Amino acid sequence: MKKKTTKKTMKAWALGLTLAMAAAALGGITPARSSATEREITVAEAVRETPSWMIDGDWIPAEDTTVTDEIQKMISEPFLHMVGAGHQAVMYMGSQVTESGTNHCVLVRSFPVVPNPIYSYSFYYVTQDADGKYKIYNMRKIEESEYSEYSVIKYVKLDKTTIKLKKGKKTVIKAQYFPETDDQVTYEWFSTDKKVATVKNGVVKAKKKGTCAIYCRVKGVEETNAMCLVKVKQSK
Repeated sequence: MKKKTTKKTMKAWALGLTLAMAAAALGGITPARSSATEREITVAEAVRETPSWMIDGDWIPAEDTTVTDEIQKMISEPFLHMVGAGHQAVMYMGSQVTESGTNHCVLVRSFPVVPNPIYSYSFYYVTQDADGKYKIYNMRKIEESEYSEYSVIKYVKLDKTTIKLKKGKKTVIKAQYFPETDDQVTYEWFSTDKKVATVKNGVVKAKKKGTCAIYCRVKGVEETNAMCLVKVKQSK
């Protein structure tokens, strides 16, 4: 006996699809193997000067802090089945040799897949099990008070977080960069599905019925991603 597809079920499918599209969009805007921004380097170097990240034993600070594919795998593998959040390695901190193997410490950028996400930063402590799979066995969130004197939180705020349009219609999304500056700011705009809606300089045009996400960030400042959900209805 076939189950009847209800409106509630269809909405659940739509929500799941939207989250998947949003996650894919974030992955496209900010590469999985992401280099640290100037602010993140400042944060990491400031905290690295203290031994607070070297928990439970002797740690060796890394001479090369570059994030390789293997280091990103350490962070992404444990979160493969989690939906609704992103975790990206931005700096390799160091290693610890134990009787059972080698542990690693990585500076990680985390963000929820929601409109206008705010980034948080943590040190993740990773080890490998007998099967070679990476597991996170500890973490320490970096409180803003630890680096507030070194850097300023940067983000973009959109005047709309959800838009409903009919096919063929247009609307404008306005972006504002914080902290405010007298310097000229260049915004980059992205659509997760150009067949549903396109965006250029904040102008969104509905193309066909469907749902997509519009992203905006300041050029050259990765952590400033902001999102607006677009729902397009068929024009009558």
